[in-house]
Amino acid sequence: YSIHLKMGQIRAAQGFITDARTSFVTYAGKVQAAGDIDEAFRALIEFVSLAPDDHEACMVLAAQLEQNGRTDEALSQYIGAYRIMSRQGLGALAEQVAAQIRTRSSIGNRSLAGRRFVRKVGGRTTKRTSRRSSGLSTYP
Repeated sequence: YSIHLKMGQIRAAQGFITDARTSFVTYAGKVQAAGDIDEAFRALIEFVSLAPDDHEACMVLAAQLEQNGRTDEALSQYIGAYRIMSRQGLGALAEQVAAQIRTRSSIGNRSLAGRRFVRKVGGRTTKRTSRRSSGLSTYP
C-alpha cells in the first residue's frame, strides 16, 4: 500500500493536488481495510496539511472522522472546509457545509465557545462569536 502514500507525497510536492488526493485516499482506504484506522487518519491528516486550500480533502477527512465517532475532530475539519470555500468564493457550496456544521454542532459534544464565524444575513456579512454556554445559537 505504501506506493500510494509515496505517490501522493510526490504528486503533492509537484503541485498535482487532485492526483495526490486520489493517492492519499486510496492509501487510507487500503490501510483502513487492513485494520489500521490510525494510519488511515494519519495519512489523510498529512494530505490536508500538504494541501491546506483543498476543501475536498477536509470534507473527506471530516466524513471519515465522523463515521468513526471522532465528532470533535470532524467538526473542526468541516469548519476548515467552510472557511476555505468561503475564501475561494464558493458561496453556495460553503452554505451547504454551514448547514452541516449547524446540524452537527447542535448535537456534537464540542463547545464552540469563542470561535469566530462569518454568516451572510440579508445580503450583508456579519461576524459573530458563538457562545454555546450563554444560549446563543452556534453557526458559521
